[in-house]
This record gives sequence, C-alpha cells and structure tokens, in this order.
Amino acid sequence: MKEVDISIILPGFIKQFPPKTVHIDGTFSCGNLLLDAFKNAEHLLITKGPSETKKTDIQLNDTAVLEEIVFSEKIEEKPYYILSHKSMSGLVSPQYLMEFWKNIKSKHTQTITTSTLQHFYTDHFETNIIDVNWLCIGGLQGLQILKGLGEYIQNIQGLIVRTLVEDYNNKHELGCYQADLNTYLVNKGFIEVANLATLHPAFQLGLYIRDHASELKQKSNNLLKEQESKRQLQTEKTKLEQSYAETQNHLKKLISEKTIWQTDLNDLKRDLEDASRQLKDLPSIKTEIKKISHLSTTLNDLRFNIFLNGHANRDVVKKLWTHLAEKYYKNKAFAKAAEYFQLALDIDPDNAWCIQGIAESMARADTAPTSFWYVPEQKINMDIYGRWDATVRTYRRALAIDPKVTSKFNETFPPEILSNGSETTENPIFIVGCGHSGTSILLRIIGNHKNIWPVRKESALFLRPDTWLKDKMSQWDTQSREEKKIRWVEKTPPNIFQIPRLLASRSKAQIIIIIRDGRDVVTSLKNRKGYEHIQDRIDRWLYDNMAGLPYWNHERVHVLKYEDLIAETGKTLKQLCKFLNEPYDSDMLKFHEKQEEWYTDSLKKPKMIKNNQDHNNLRNWQVNQPIFDGRGHWKKGMAKEELQIFETSCKQMMSELGYS
Repeated sequence: MKEVDISIILPGFIKQFPPKTVHIDGTFSCGNLLLDAFKNAEHLLITKGPSETKKTDIQLNDTAVLEEIVFSEKIEEKPYYILSHKSMSGLVSPQYLMEFWKNIKSKHTQTITTSTLQHFYTDHFETNIIDVNWLCIGGLQGLQILKGLGEYIQNIQGLIVRTLVEDYNNKHELGCYQADLNTYLVNKGFIEVANLATLHPAFQLGLYIRDHASELKQKSNNLLKEQESKRQLQTEKTKLEQSYAETQNHLKKLISEKTIWQTDLNDLKRDLEDASRQLKDLPSIKTEIKKISHLSTTLNDLRFNIFLNGHANRDVVKKLWTHLAEKYYKNKAFAKAAEYFQLALDIDPDNAWCIQGIAESMARADTAPTSFWYVPEQKINMDIYGRWDATVRTYRRALAIDPKVTSKFNETFPPEILSNGSETTENPIFIVGCGHSGTSILLRIIGNHKNIWPVRKESALFLRPDTWLKDKMSQWDTQSREEKKIRWVEKTPPNIFQIPRLLASRSKAQIIIIIRDGRDVVTSLKNRKGYEHIQDRIDRWLYDNMAGLPYWNHERVHVLKYEDLIAETGKTLKQLCKFLNEPYDSDMLKFHEKQEEWYTDSLKKPKMIKNNQDHNNLRNWQVNQPIFDGRGHWKKGMAKEELQIFETSCKQMMSELGYS
C-alpha cells in the first residue's frame, strides 16, 4: 500500500462515514491532526495510560478524557513499563524497543489491570452504551486491543492503527504487524485504504474502512438462502394444509358416526328408564340391578355431601375435609388431596396447613393442573403465572400465615427416601435460594470444578413426582460419568421449599443456600413478569428465605452470602470446597473463559429488558462474564417509597440473615 498523507484522504472517509463517537486511545505523533479531523464528531473519547501526556490541545464541545486505562485482549494483571520516551510507555518490555530507540530508558515498572474494549464500552458507562464508530489506536499492542473488542467490532466503521512495517525481521513481542493486522481485519469486514509514515521508519499508521461491498455480497447470499428456506417451508406448509384437510374430512365422518351412535344410546337409556319404572315394585330384581351398576358410589357421595352441607358445625366439616385430604395425600393421590384441601380452605381461608397441603399437592401431582383447582384465587394464579409460579406463590402464602408450617408439614409427612444405595452419585449438590441472589453464577463456578458436572438448565424438581425425580437423577449420574466427573450439581431456586425432599433423595446429598441483600434482590426483580408490584417482589425474597431458615444448621446444608462471594472470593470458595469435601480448584474462577449457551444462544447483553427472552439473553450473558460486583444496586434502582415499604416488611428478616 502506497503511503498517503492521511490529512488529505481522511476527511473524505469521515464524510462517507460520519463519526458519532470517536475513541482515541494512546499517544499519536499526529494527535492534533486527528483531533482537528474529527472536530465535527458528536462525541470525542480520549483514553490514556498511566504515564501519557495529560494535556489535550484541542477540546471539542463534548470531550471526555479518561486516564489510567490500558487496553488488551483480556482483563488481566500485567506489568506496565514507564519509559523516558512517553509515547512508548506501555505493556512492551523496553528490551524489545531498544532496537528502534537506542537511548530509551526505563524509569520504573508498575502492575496494572488491563481492560478490554468490549468490557469498557458495555460496563464502564452505567447509563448508556456509547456509540463508538471510529477508533484510533496509538499503542504498540493494536492487534491485541482489537481482539478485545469482541462482537462490538461490528459497530466500527473506521480504524486508525499504529503498526510495525513488514521489512523489519526481528519482530520480538511488539505485537502489531501490518500483515497480521490486515489478515485479521479483512476477516472482520475491513479494507486497508491508506497508511502514513510516522517519525520512526519502523512504524506507520494504517487507515482501515468497513468494506460494505463484501458485506452486501454476504447479505445477498444470505437472502438467497433465506428465500430458498422460505420456499421449502411453503412447500411443507402446503403438504400440511392438505393433510389437515384430509384429517378434517375424516373427523367430520367420525362425528357423523358418533351422532348415529349417540341416538342409539339415548334410545337405550329411555328403554332402561321405562324398565326401571316397571321394576320399582320388584325388590329382588332391583337389588340385582344395583349390583351391576355404578350408581351406588355416586349415591353414597351424594348422601355424604348432603350431610356435610346441612351440618351446622362448620368446624367439624372443615376437619372432615382436612382428614380426607391428608388421607389422599398420604396415599399419593395428590390431585384428589388438593381438591379436599381446597374444600377445607373454603371454610377457613387462612388455614396455613391446608394452603401448604395445596402447594405440596401441586408440586407432586402427576396430572394436568387445571383438573383440580377449585378455589377461584388458585385458578386465577394458574391462568396468569402457570404452574411454577402459582405453586411458589401458594408456598409463600402459607409461610406468611405460619412461618413454621413448612417444617411442620414435612415432619408429619416425611418425604419418601428414593435412594437404594446403588447410585453412582451418592453426594449430588443442590443450589437453592431466592431468585436473583447469585444462584446462576454460583452454578457456573462450581460447575467448573474438575470433579463436578453442572446441570445446565433449571429442572424444576419441586414440580415433579418422585418417579420422575428418581429417573432424572439417574440420567444425571450417567451424564456426569460420560464427562469424566464424579458428581453433579443442580440449581433451581424454588427447590428451597423442598429441602427435606432433596436431602432424602440421596444418602449424602448436599444443599447450598445462597442469600443476598434483600434490597438488591427486590431491585433486580423489577423487570420480571408477575413482579412489577413492590409487594410481590418483597414477598418473594422474604418467604423464599424464610423457607430455608429451619435448615441452616443441618450438617448437609451450607449457607453462603453473595456479598462474601464478591468481597472475599477465594476465602469463600475454599470454605465451600471444605463443606463439599472437595479440593480447592482455582480453575473454578476461569469459568468465563469457555462460552456456554445455558439459557439462549445469544452471548450479547441486551440493552433493555422488555420480555422473558430479553431476561434469558441477559442471564446467558451474565453467566459468561467474570465475577462482577452487583452489590448496592438498590441505591440507584429503588425509589424512596419502595425502600420505606421494604424496611417496614423486612427489618426482622434482614437482621436474621445478617444484614444491617
């Protein structure tokens, strides 16, 4: 590429790609030229390392200068060399620079934590994601810095990068060579249009512009593929429509035949009614008819209902309904048990025992939920929130009336022991707690231990019958063995309502309860469907944690604070490994180095949370990031009125959990 005066060619490309936010990183020998070229940009962002010149000669209307920031490919600690030649200070050791600057001297070295451009653009600015579309890199690590852009490189339209020219053979570790940079940027959709000699003949500035022609060709190819796919889908649709029409014709034929049979059946019923009237005076024949019919059960139930409805003592009736509910629950007829618990609840709406019984029946009933919800309020919850949310709201309602009802119910009806001693994993791990308390990131950390395999999606064990639970755990045994792991860890936050059942599932099963400052949890829940109202969010944090309190001192239960995980990560994980009887594995904290698609296939952080898909995309992005500090978000996200309501409702629970 022939050298061109960048001041001549650059304005034309700036006009073609108008700058929104221009980011200039590091020291440029032509710094004022760049500032002047971009003077009409909407925003100008300048970042500098620890030793770079503090003064900026040209100031635009909206200019931000940030110091003490050094970019690289990863977030990590590195030595930073402060040199007598300020523009060469940085991550490159002076011994590799002496070939080019013989008189260069090292003043001192300090350890710094580098950032990536992707992290800087998305997380450094809390209120808005800045719209950078021109990027100028003056350091010697240009290629590494660009690799740290990640997916954000799609937003960049123009690049100016300092490179080492090709005819210098002794490359050392300077890091950014023209050929390497060209290869990388061509693959990212850029084309080199010019370069400019610098004060030193070994270095030059390259100007790269987004190659929209190649992008247009790729989009055209994608469009052709999409059209072909649509054509195939249309063909399949036509076949399905034909099949549907044939099915409809067959169904009409069956309905016609059913009408004929129904007419015959009605005739038979009339004949039976005539015969019954004729035989009413013949007791012996009537007895025989009773034996071969199913009317006896219906008549007995009818007489029993007439007795109950006419009984003056409603407390006696409630006890009868409750007794029947408990009988069916003990015999695992959970749908029937829920029916009778709710009939008792019609008489005493604030009976925590019956509400807990309904919740436990909902969780274990292996049947369609809509077949046994008789209480109108419960039917509304089911229609709005689905079985998952309706069940946990029922658990919370019981705890709101009697905080000890969960432990009382499990003492009366202890969960079935599913373990037979032959399982390959005697000691699985279950993570429970109130949602938005750090359960997902804790699963990612533990799941990166060399001995532990993670169940990647919430399995909702608390909504499954025992047979399903036993079979699913056997599948996880097999999967963990196939991954060369000796045990597995599963995370579903509402499992906190069934800790005794999880402990009984395997002989050495262990539970981790993670807790978090309720103010941060309530703030984080604000965008979740069904939790728009402050009291719903408070109830979730309050009663989900209340369900776990009775088991804090159990020998197979470990309580972990989210705040300790952030503030004292190493110490907290070592204590956790000691509880799990596992060696501490430092690789647990490298979980983010392997990208996972746990909730969606998106690895990009959504700008706003508008629906459940956005929430799942956010969760998937979060579990692929290093541990970041989420403490104290309530200070910005919780209104004063909400804080007052929270403190009124949760002062005692905050104290019990160890928060002031």
